[in-house]
Amino acid sequence: VSRSAAALQYNIYMSTINVTVKWGKKKFEAVELDKSAPVDLFKAQLFALTNVPVERQKIMGVKGGTVKDGADWEALGVKQGQVLMLMGSAEAVPEAPAEKTIFVEDMPAVDVAALTASKNPGGLTNLGNTCYLNSSLQVMIRIPEVSLALQKYAGTGGESEKALLFAMRELVGELERSNATQEVRPFKFVSVFRQNFPMFAQQAEGGRGFVQQDAQECWSTLVTNVLAQRLKLPDGGAPSDLDNASPPLLPHQQELRDNLGDALFGVEKVTRYACAEAGGEEPYEKREKDTVLKCHINEKTAHLYTAVEASLSESIEKHSAALGREALFDKTEQIARLPPYLAVNFVRFQYRKDTEKRAKILRPISFPDVLDVRNLCTKELQANIASHNNRLEEARDKAAADKAAADKAAADKAAAAAAPAEARGGRPERVRLGRREGVPHRHRALHPVLRRVCQPEGRRRWAAAHLRDQGGGRRVGGGGAVRGAGGAGPRRLLRRQAPHRPLDEAVRRADCGGEGGEGGGAAAAPAARRRLRRRRGLQDGGGGSREADARL
Repeated sequence: VSRSAAALQYNIYMSTINVTVKWGKKKFEAVELDKSAPVDLFKAQLFALTNVPVERQKIMGVKGGTVKDGADWEALGVKQGQVLMLMGSAEAVPEAPAEKTIFVEDMPAVDVAALTASKNPGGLTNLGNTCYLNSSLQVMIRIPEVSLALQKYAGTGGESEKALLFAMRELVGELERSNATQEVRPFKFVSVFRQNFPMFAQQAEGGRGFVQQDAQECWSTLVTNVLAQRLKLPDGGAPSDLDNASPPLLPHQQELRDNLGDALFGVEKVTRYACAEAGGEEPYEKREKDTVLKCHINEKTAHLYTAVEASLSESIEKHSAALGREALFDKTEQIARLPPYLAVNFVRFQYRKDTEKRAKILRPISFPDVLDVRNLCTKELQANIASHNNRLEEARDKAAADKAAADKAAADKAAAAAAPAEARGGRPERVRLGRREGVPHRHRALHPVLRRVCQPEGRRRWAAAHLRDQGGGRRVGGGGAVRGAGGAGPRRLLRRQAPHRPLDEAVRRADCGGEGGEGGGAAAAPAARRRLRRRRGLQDGGGGSREADARL
């Protein structure tokens, strides 16, 4: 083995040589080159020295000119101390950032929470195995009715009861004012809670802090011993204090009372018991209440609904009056009242007989965003739920139909506005101008050229152009008529004002005195214009004057 290792070391030593690499004005001496290694390895060494990328490198100075990627150093005849030339431009060295990069993993939790959005609610500090209490509180205080009842609590009852509810109300206020950047330390509430319920104040052996407790037991204690015995739903401005220890029943219920715990979380069930042994009593039904649905988990449980459904049917042992002893009964439950907030407990702890200890079941259970439990209810409750769902569907359908009708009406109106008058089967709309454009009401339906001519400014321009175009014509003062030869001037004026729109024959006859009338055009034009005015309903009313005719 020693000889083989020595031979291998000798071969490696003999295959490694030192060469000199020239790159521009720089020279790198004693660069190791392993003749048994591929060319890419040597290029990687040159990249580390010169920062020239491998794909840009061009090595010269060997037989054949340029070293190719798949070349063999032995075949190229590279020798010890040989000078190789490197061609290629180096990449620019990246500059350091102006501001130092800070990673989220290196930042304190407070700063991370401040950067991420402060709209998230604040959390509770774990004061030593108090995670069970923190989780139960954070779920409960997010229920609006619970927060409202705590705010309207007036303070009746014993001192310990008042201290617990006041401490809970202060904690709710601190959590509402805080956000994710600041945690809340519930020292006062934890202390008062342990004084009122000593079972949660057990300490570990040797005084090493408090014992870990179960969150479901804490939740049940808060619902049944705090909300159900000391608070009720506030009615208007009245306080939420519970007047007596035995409040009245909830409407249409036989077991649930009018307190905050039963009103928000109470589940009333119709339970049927049937004795499975011969000689037992007849099957019977009774009403029972609970504040949580228990979901028992076994090796076949995979979904929440099936687990709850299986939990409503089980076999139990209870005292049989007919047999006078403990007997086996089949217990079947149906839900008769669903609460506003349904709490479901995954029963993950079971007692193992082989180890005589409680064991936790770690099987994952899937659950939907919306849990439909109609099939687990009584027929009366199913009918009520179906009627309520039908009313909701009718309201949704009516809202959708109204929206569709409004959209269709808006679309039809837009289409009608966009369509031309001829397509709608009516007459083409005339351009109606208001008085802001300077057009009198009686002139609104005129031809565009006549409308411009009949305006005051148009009259002056027309008269001036008419006198200029008469070829030496002049205006006689004191109401004299315009004299000239021929009627070519007005025709040119009208063409100049609207070259793109042809004039009708009546306008040309009125302005020019007929087709090519040279001598009588000037004399016949005023009479023709007056006839045209009478025809179109534009008579001035006072008979006019020769001066007005001259201006026109």
